[in-house]
Amino acid sequence: MATWGSTTLNVTKYEYVGTENYLIEKKLIPDAAVYTPQTVLVGVGRGRKRIAIEGIATVAEFQALESDKNNFVERAVSMASIEDSRTFTTAVIEQLQGEKVKGTANNLYMFYSCVFLEVT
Repeated sequence: MATWGSTTLNVTKYEYVGTENYLIEKKLIPDAAVYTPQTVLVGVGRGRKRIAIEGIATVAEFQALESDKNNFVERAVSMASIEDSRTFTTAVIEQLQGEKVKGTANNLYMFYSCVFLEVT
C-alpha cells in the first residue's frame, strides 16, 4: 500500500527518479615523470531523492494533497506495495497536477501526477 502520511494513495504508475551524485574532477599540477592520472575526484554530495507517481483520487483527496503541497507539509511517504518498497521518512510534495475524469458521477474523480521530494 502506498501512503502519504496516513493517507492511502491509489497509484497507477510509479517511478523512482533517483539522485545525482556530484563528482568533480580536479586537475593537479602536471608532472612529466608521472604516468598515472594527474587528477583527483572530489565528491561534493548528492542531490535529493524523488519519487514520481500517477494515480487516481477523489476531488477531496486531491484537494488535500494540493493543500499539503501549498503549505509545504512534511510527511512520511511509503511505496510499500510497489516493487522496491521505497520510503522517505520526511518528504514534501514538489509537483502536483490533476485532471478531472469526465464521465464519472459529477466528475468526482481525478487523475493526478505527483513528485515527492526527500527532505531528510
